[in-house]
Amino acid sequence: MPKIALDDVTPNNLGVVEKINAVTLPFNYDHSWYVESLQQNEGHLLQLAFVNELPVAALKARAITEKGHSAPASVYIDSIAVLEAYRGLGLAKKLLDWLVEESKTRFLHKVLVHVWQGNSEAVKQWYLKQGFKEVGVLKDYYKAKGLENPDAVMYVLEF
Repeated sequence: MPKIALDDVTPNNLGVVEKINAVTLPFNYDHSWYVESLQQNEGHLLQLAFVNELPVAALKARAITEKGHSAPASVYIDSIAVLEAYRGLGLAKKLLDWLVEESKTRFLHKVLVHVWQGNSEAVKQWYLKQGFKEVGVLKDYYKAKGLENPDAVMYVLEF
């Protein structure tokens, strides 16, 4: 049985998050997108997942203030990625569980995520299995990323 652990993202391992995302997501984010996530005052939540001390999955999320609110009320998942060889070990679930618990400590009780329409049905089903509800489709959400079929499905998890 592999040893699974979570740990914080720091300036020393931020490049690992960037690399995990680069090889698993359908597009790349600019380096500055990662660097800004280390600014605590921005409400970012970052975590790496390790299997036998090898970093193989990452979560990047942030507290957001929704329209009509004066303070953050939700958490938005920017990215959640697991290296292909390590899928099926429960790493994404472990990262999501950490995010939910961390969100509760910040009095945030809702997680939002956009899922690229071109993702596999298994990815979409995973979110539903975790308790997320599909709330709509955003047309051309990923158009700037140059993706074919740039629409995104919006999911919400409330707790």
